[in-house]
Amino acid sequence: MADDLKYRLEHCLVLNVVRAARQLTRKYDAVLRGHGVTVAQFALLAAVRSNPGLSVRALAPRIGMERTALSRNLTLLEGRGLVVRDMADASARICRLTADGDALLEQVLPEWIRVQDEMRRALGADNATQFLAMLDTLSQQ
Repeated sequence: MADDLKYRLEHCLVLNVVRAARQLTRKYDAVLRGHGVTVAQFALLAAVRSNPGLSVRALAPRIGMERTALSRNLTLLEGRGLVVRDMADASARICRLTADGDALLEQVLPEWIRVQDEMRRALGADNATQFLAMLDTLSQQ
C-alpha cells in the first residue's frame, strides 16, 4: 500500500506542477531581484502596461492572481512610485504605470526575455509550445 501511494504521489499532477512552479519562480526571481521586483510584481507591471484602462478587478484573472495578492502587490508597487491607482468610476479603480514604472519594466524586459529563451531552449520549442497549451487547458478546469 505504501508503494502504491509513493507511485501515485510521483505521478500527481498538482504536486509536480507545484514543484516545477517553485523552481521556475526561484529562477525568475533570482534574475528580477536585482531590479527589486518579484515575478508577481513583474507580471503585474506588464499586465498594467498591456491592459490600459482595465479595472483592478478585471486584471486579477488576466494574470491568474487572487485579488488580495493583486491588491497587496499593487500597494507595494504604488509605494515605490511605479503604479498609480485612479478611480475609473464610483465602483472601479484602474491602474497605470508611472514614468518610473515604465522605465523599470523596460530595464527588466531584456532579462525576462533572456530567461524565457533559456527555459524554452531547455524544453525545446515544440515541448514549450505543448507545455503552455497543457497549462492553459489545466487552468481552464
